[in-house]
Amino acid sequence: MLKPITRKMTDESKDGVYAYTFYCDICGKPWRSEPYYTASPDEIDPLVRESERVAAYERANREALNWLSRCPVCKQVVCDQCFDILDDNDMCAQCAAKEQSRSDDKGSDSEGRGC
Repeated sequence: MLKPITRKMTDESKDGVYAYTFYCDICGKPWRSEPYYTASPDEIDPLVRESERVAAYERANREALNWLSRCPVCKQVVCDQCFDILDDNDMCAQCAAKEQSRSDDKGSDSEGRGC
C-alpha cells in the first residue's frame, strides 16, 4: 500500500464507504477525498473488502496530488495558500521565506563591501 502523501492523514471510512482526509504539511488545512462506495460490508468477503479499501486509499492518495502541491525543495505536500508560485521556482511558503532571507542577506553583504 502507498505511503500517505502528507505527514498527517485520517481514515474516515465506515459502513462500506471509504473516504480519507489529508492535511497540509504546513498549516494543517484538510482536504477530503471523494467517498468510494462498496457493497454492504456484511455481503463482501473480507479479502475483497480489504482489496477495495486499499484501492480506495490509493486512489484518494493520488487524487490528493491534484489538490495539494509538493515542494521541490523540502518535499512537503501543502495546500494552495502555503505554496508560492515564483518567477524562477515554485516552492512552499517556508522555503520561499528562507530563499528570500538568503537573497536579502546576500544583498546586504554586497552593499557593506562597496561593490
